[in-house]
Amino acid sequence: MKRVAYLGFKGLAWIIFAVVLVQFFLAGIGSFGEEVWGENAFAPHGLTGLLLVLLSLLLLILATISFFTGGVRGRTAGMAALLFGLMIVQAALVIVFYRITDLPVLAALHPVNALLLLGLSFHLARTSQSGAEAAAPSRVQ
Repeated sequence: MKRVAYLGFKGLAWIIFAVVLVQFFLAGIGSFGEEVWGENAFAPHGLTGLLLVLLSLLLLILATISFFTGGVRGRTAGMAALLFGLMIVQAALVIVFYRITDLPVLAALHPVNALLLLGLSFHLARTSQSGAEAAAPSRVQ
């Protein structure tokens, strides 16, 4: 169980980092591709954002399991929780401050938070690489 949770965490951390990178491209399509995509130019960006919230929740679950089985450190599990929290903030910045309350100054924090998500997701993916000894089965001597 320890190895499965850890390997799942490690793989999902890299997937999340890659999808966050793709999000920047999809935001560019939303900004500059209205002539091609029409009114729904931001739809792929929004749907992928929702997917990222779900993936970060799954990462948090895997980090928690891996923490209790000895696969990842508490600090790494805490960073997975922070990533999930920042994903919720990311969605709220658009939903609450742009669509509901029409406060574009606060909604403008959306790309700033995205940079935090990019850095944190990379750090989690990179940290999972250096902790390979945690997933290795113990040797009997």
